[in-house]
Amino acid sequence: MACNIKENFNSRNGLVEEILLDQIVFAFWKIRRCRNAERAFIEKNSRLVNGVNKRDVDWGSVFSSGFMNNLARYNTQFLNQAIRSMRLLEDLRN
Repeated sequence: MACNIKENFNSRNGLVEEILLDQIVFAFWKIRRCRNAERAFIEKNSRLVNGVNKRDVDWGSVFSSGFMNNLARYNTQFLNQAIRSMRLLEDLRN
């Protein structure tokens, strides 16, 4: 994924551009980790129904802990970080 992001921005190899690209890649990596953590947490708070692959999620447990709210907040923070870095990179190039 990191290579794809850098290729999409067609890096000109400037140090500031490289730093901004690294920040963008790192922010997207954090977003992906948040989504994986969310998926794992929901999986942990679910059970098989009648032994089949259909799952029953205990949504009360999922949302009562505050974990999902924290993940949503972190996800938004990382997305905003990526957007800011992309804007700075575009401004730098113009």
